Amino acid sequence: MRRDAVLAAAMLALGLCLALPFARSGPHWYTDSLYYEAQKLEVRGVPQPVALRRVFTGELARPLRGRLPRSARRRAEYARFYARRWTVPALAAALTPIAGTAALRDASLLGWAILAPLLFLLLRRRFSRSVSVAATAVSMVLPPLLTWAPAPLVDSWGLSMLVAGLLLADLTREDLRWLPAWIAVVLVGSFTRDIGLILIPATAWLALRTRSRGMGLTTAAGALASLPALLVSSVPLRENLAYIVNGFSIPDHPASWSWIAARYPGAVLSTVGSDLAYPFHVGVPQEVLALALAIPVLAGLWLLARAAPSPFMVLMRGAALAATIPILLSPNYTGLRIELVFVPAIAVGLALVGERIAGLRHRAPGAPRPDGALPRGERPYPATWPA
Repeated sequence: MRRDAVLAAAMLALGLCLALPFARSGPHWYTDSLYYEAQKLEVRGVPQPVALRRVFTGELARPLRGRLPRSARRRAEYARFYARRWTVPALAAALTPIAGTAALRDASLLGWAILAPLLFLLLRRRFSRSVSVAATAVSMVLPPLLTWAPAPLVDSWGLSMLVAGLLLADLTREDLRWLPAWIAVVLVGSFTRDIGLILIPATAWLALRTRSRGMGLTTAAGALASLPALLVSSVPLRENLAYIVNGFSIPDHPASWSWIAARYPGAVLSTVGSDLAYPFHVGVPQEVLALALAIPVLAGLWLLARAAPSPFMVLMRGAALAATIPILLSPNYTGLRIELVFVPAIAVGLALVGERIAGLRHRAPGAPRPDGALPRGERPYPATWPA
């Protein structure tokens, strides 16, 4: 499938074109970014207490100093909530000799660029080339991505690993020779973001719906691959929820389940309400773009829910449903940063919209509506691609 390879390269070029303008300006630092910057120093051999002190008392932290923990003990307590996410800090450590203090930002930009070809290849499992290219291009400029992908954070790589995991899950469904690659992506992804919260339920749902032993094996292998990250560093669920419902701040007293339960429903409702009002929160021109995309995104998700239950669609529906898990575990408005996990489902939904529009455009008067099959001469690449 040489044409698919060429188009995937073109999508990588698109991703680089989107990312490169952000590489010319200084990165905007967030509290999370500072912890990842400290982890980057740890990868380069600096002890954790020294790395935290160096970052949190340095120039990078100056704009945020009033909101940061002041004592070394408090900084170490907060660092536990980031301790599993080593993939991007390790990549940033490798880029430091070239990029300096911007290495973490440049690593994030690279993850955003790689997202484009991965999304295209995922969509090509079901859609024509033209529809896959169009849906990928639109997905790459979703306003939350434009906001968060250039930031020195782990979200762009987490999203790319999620898309790679879904792609490999669908490939493994047809050929178990892809299983080692699936295991590797889940393993690395578990040290990037908690993508197993989405991939494992999605593949389990597909295994149940198709009664496939192969997908059952894929699910079990993915679950085992997620364990090392949990064993390396695991924060108890109660402490993690207390940290989140308290506005990403460790409570001054040990939080009980009743204390969390009293605040959890309000946090969820507030998050959902703020998410729905997102198009009115961002600034122009992103506000205009968000409003323009709101209708096709909602229409795409509606089509995804109604699409014929092929294995690919079952997998993507499972991923869309499982994408609510990170939000339920982190009920706090983040400008749709956590909600980036819906991007694969949104891309498939946009492809369904494009396919419906293309089908209506080329359908002769009185002809039956398209059944979702690929146009003549178009096929998704085979399970053994690339050779």
